[in-house]
Amino acid sequence: MSLLYRETGEERANAELLRGKTVPESVVKSILERGELLSPETCGWHYVEGLRINDDPRLALFWDKAGLDHNGGLLDDGGHIVLFVDGQREHIPGAEWDKFLEEQRKLLAERPTAIHREATIQVDHHEVEVQLRVVGNYIYGSADSSRKLIATTGSQQGGPRGLPVVPAEEVKNAEVVVEKDTARVHFVLPEREIIYDKAGFHFEPSDP
Repeated sequence: MSLLYRETGEERANAELLRGKTVPESVVKSILERGELLSPETCGWHYVEGLRINDDPRLALFWDKAGLDHNGGLLDDGGHIVLFVDGQREHIPGAEWDKFLEEQRKLLAERPTAIHREATIQVDHHEVEVQLRVVGNYIYGSADSSRKLIATTGSQQGGPRGLPVVPAEEVKNAEVVVEKDTARVHFVLPEREIIYDKAGFHFEPSDP
């Protein structure tokens, strides 16, 4: 996490932020000002390296190792506050912590083979990474830091209604076609396409 200090400067990633909730600010500030990186012993956050903004949103980016509240006291139930890769913040109770850690290990192990298709386009001189990703029973479309639920992989029992149904295997085998001149990405399925353009993600019939 201390690489943020090098890349963004003290205004955005200072010692107070990077120390976590347990390591003295003076200790962290001294390390960063020497141009060194924090170690697990000098950073109060457990940070998961190598994740990207369009990874599975169920993956945790970091959490407070000690499980403290905003006032520096232990959370009543022995849990932890977790921040996920999509920016969502959640309190995991102590009774569910071991289960949470096991789920995280499983998701990280599955990460290299997780079903997704992606492409990069230029939009108004800005490079945008566009992605389809299967997450559980749902399919999300993302462009840079924005993410939208666009389809389901099967029956929608207990989930959002009215979403198109796209089998996960179709996403896995989708052909990706990039139109550079119009800044459009086509994810070509057997009978239709999922298209991303300036208007966002939408479905269209495949060309005959």
